[in-house]
Amino acid sequence: MLDGIMDNYNERALLRIFDAAKKDPSTEKLATNLQNALINKWIVDKEKTADLKRRFSKLPTSDEMIARYGEKLKALSGTTS
Repeated sequence: MLDGIMDNYNERALLRIFDAAKKDPSTEKLATNLQNALINKWIVDKEKTADLKRRFSKLPTSDEMIARYGEKLKALSGTTS
């Protein structure tokens, strides 16, 4: 599903859309699932946290997503610090 959406929207736009969708109870779960799919895509693509921070600088909605990405990377690597 994410690939189809990404055919029409770039990641900066998606982060804004997901943030707005999470504020509506009827779309909150779908938005969270799509955020998770994007985080998983970043994992597969081996994105660097610093690169994501640069790419999404000045986009307040990106902080939570990048933090979740970092947490998932740590969990996958077995690092707890």
